Amino acid sequence: MSILRAITGYRIRYTYWSHSKFSHYLQKLSGMAPSPKAATMEEWAEIKRLKIAKSPLMFFVTDVLLDELQNIAFFPIDVFRNISYLLSNRITNRTSIIDTKLPKYEYHSTDMRVLHGLCELVVDLVELEKSGSGSPYRSRERGLEHLDWEISLGDESPIQSKNAEGIKEIYLWWTDTRPTRPDAYEVSGWNEHCGEDGLAPIATRDNDKTRAILKKLSDIEEKHNKEDVAMLIRIIELMNFYN
Repeated sequence: MSILRAITGYRIRYTYWSHSKFSHYLQKLSGMAPSPKAATMEEWAEIKRLKIAKSPLMFFVTDVLLDELQNIAFFPIDVFRNISYLLSNRITNRTSIIDTKLPKYEYHSTDMRVLHGLCELVVDLVELEKSGSGSPYRSRERGLEHLDWEISLGDESPIQSKNAEGIKEIYLWWTDTRPTRPDAYEVSGWNEHCGEDGLAPIATRDNDKTRAILKKLSDIEEKHNKEDVAMLIRIIELMNFYN
């Protein structure tokens, strides 16, 4: 991607003239059904087909010409905005880097880096992108409000609604539920059994009590690992929606 294309070739629109009241008025005059607030790519394709079938000329005016006129009118603003986004992505947002939020100056295994990296990306998606805040200003509240709005779309945009519900579930699991999961070593009784050094007394390392505690510890860790893996799989599946 060249710098010139990045500065002049991208347009960010919060509202489109093709979705303006004037556009809807023209569509209504020609007998077109109004466009929904949100839809999937497949649904937009079907909407486009129906509009063209109803009135090819009016479709060109309301869905093509109005947006092209907007692009011309907004070109200086687009250039300024693209330059600011280039600098922001390079200096502030740094979207080419995944921040795991893991403690620095400590060793972290690959599986932990993958888990924390993907889950922290979900946090960024909710608190930065869905909230409309933009780094470094985060908003959990606005992010969740936006997800609730997407979920409320229901049958109007079922895929978007379902994906938003999944993102919200993963976000709340990572930020609220998982951090309060009981510590496996504490719940299994291993910490109490071993004492401060974390090692079972030599005289009891092969007795029934130690084996029972180790079995309980292993079962808890396996349960936690399965839960983590299940959430990672869900993240990958849900991210297909944003491709």
